[in-house]
Amino acid sequence: MRLVGLPSSWNAGEGLVPLEIQDIGIHATKDELRALAEFFASVSHHANGTEESIDFGDSKPNAKTGIWFNVHITDNGS
Repeated sequence: MRLVGLPSSWNAGEGLVPLEIQDIGIHATKDELRALAEFFASVSHHANGTEESIDFGDSKPNAKTGIWFNVHITDNGS
């Protein structure tokens, strides 16, 4: 497994540069957690090479984008 995140601040010169991350903390409502669990359960049945995503709202004041989970199904763990 590999985790990649995007920073919440936009750099006009570089855009959102992906960062490899080690740990994740999720702050969510029960409904959001259920939706995320259902999403992961659903995509776990897809074929290798599949890419799926889900969007959630961002609770920060004046957020410019939402929270996005993107999953790439692979057979080699990368």
